[in-house]
Amino acid sequence: GREDELRRVTRYSIYSVMFYRTNLLTHSKHVGWMVNEIAPFAEQEFGSSFDGKKAVLLGFVHDDAEIIFGDIQAGNKSKMSEEELRKVEQAELNAIEEISKRYPMHLGNYAYKYLLLSAMKTETLEEKVVKYIDKFDAFGEALHEIYGGNTVFATNVINEYGKIPTPT
Repeated sequence: GREDELRRVTRYSIYSVMFYRTNLLTHSKHVGWMVNEIAPFAEQEFGSSFDGKKAVLLGFVHDDAEIIFGDIQAGNKSKMSEEELRKVEQAELNAIEEISKRYPMHLGNYAYKYLLLSAMKTETLEEKVVKYIDKFDAFGEALHEIYGGNTVFATNVINEYGKIPTPT
């Protein structure tokens, strides 16, 4: 049921018009596949300090908690207060507790819950690589909209957090 649940959470919800709207399933697959492609280069560069298998799994599951609490837009987060960001973090921790009970406890040699908690951070090399690829895919989605003729993606959204930077 995980894939069906990820498919139901759409991306870029702050934009009412999106020509090629993706969902968390598509995005998670993109991130996992891209991490899989660059993992050998990271392993070559960083040696035993980089766990390519962990990074790939992390790429595939990095947004699973959003099944519970939704996709919080990066632009909104950039405008949130410290208190609002703490609430988002707590919501994500609560979601990880819930979602980790739904699916297998382990993915290969890794605890599923550990991977979800790891996805919240940018401390290890694996977390940093996945975070970079996550942003890279989001940027690609935004460029796809712009080059597809969606001028909405080239304008700022103004919402309860203020003037949100464009995804590009």
